[in-house]
This record gives sequence, C-alpha cells and structure tokens, in this order.
Amino acid sequence: MVAEGVENEALMNRLKDLRCDLAQGYHLSRPLPPAKLELWLKGWQLENRLNEVMTEAGHVKTRPPVVT
Repeated sequence: MVAEGVENEALMNRLKDLRCDLAQGYHLSRPLPPAKLELWLKGWQLENRLNEVMTEAGHVKTRPPVVT
C-alpha cells in the first residue's frame, strides 16, 4: 500500500499500524530538487540505521532529517 499526502505524525503512525508500505507527503519532506533529494535520501538512510541501533539499545527513535 502507498499513501500520498501524509502531512502529520499522527497520520504517519496510523499508516504504520495499517502496515502501509510507502508514504509521501509534507510530513516527510517538501518537494526537493534532484541534488537536495539525493542528500535527503542519504541522510534518511543514515538516520534509519541510527534508529535501528538506538531501538536495539532501548532508546527513542528520531525523525528523518529535513533538508531546506
């Protein structure tokens, strides 16, 4: 399932509960030019890995980075 127009954390959490596979919307990022998208994706990958490590250690997850 793919969700479009995800604009807040409450909706994102509800979609996770519904096992939504993919989401896009302003909650994750505003539209980006290609160069900034590449930077955002790299940051997201690093943040995702950090979340995995922190969760394994019993810490709270963080949000994906915001590129401006």
